[in-house]
Order: sequence, then C-alpha cells, then structure tokens
Amino acid sequence: MYKKYATDIHTALEKLPFDEIEEVVGVLQKARERGNWVFLCGNGGSAANAAHWANGLQSVGVKTHVLDCIPIITAIGNDSSYDRIFSEQLRG
Repeated sequence: MYKKYATDIHTALEKLPFDEIEEVVGVLQKARERGNWVFLCGNGGSAANAAHWANGLQSVGVKTHVLDCIPIITAIGNDSSYDRIFSEQLRG
C-alpha cells in the first residue's frame, strides 16, 4: 500500500509545471519586496484553500487579503450579479 502511494506521489510530482510554479513564486516575491497586496479568492472548497494560502503567505511577509466575506458576496450577488462578487470587491 505504501509503495503504491509513494509511486503515485512521485508520478504526480513529475507532472508539475515547475516553470509556471517558479513564475508564480517570482510574482509573489516581487509583491512582498514592493509591499503590494495579493488578493485571493475561490469558490466552494477553493475558498478555504485561498484562506489557507493567505495564512501561509502572510507568515513569510506577503500582504494578503481573501475575498471571502459572505455578507459582502451575497450583497453584491443580490444587488448586482453573482458574476461580479469578486471584481466588485476589488473595485472598493
């Protein structure tokens, strides 16, 4: 059982797009150096992932904000459109 798990992990790691990951890391490093904010959002379980990433990034000095305030999301959805629940928050 462990051997199959280890093989599956190894196979998954070989498929990672390391060039793209390095590009994202570079963007995050520049944001930290410049004091820029990084905004994160997600839908469903991905919203929890966004909050988790924000915590990790903050621990290394990146300023983050998660667009996950339910009252704001539902207000924008009801008053405007659910298609705009994240973009409207960024306008503010």
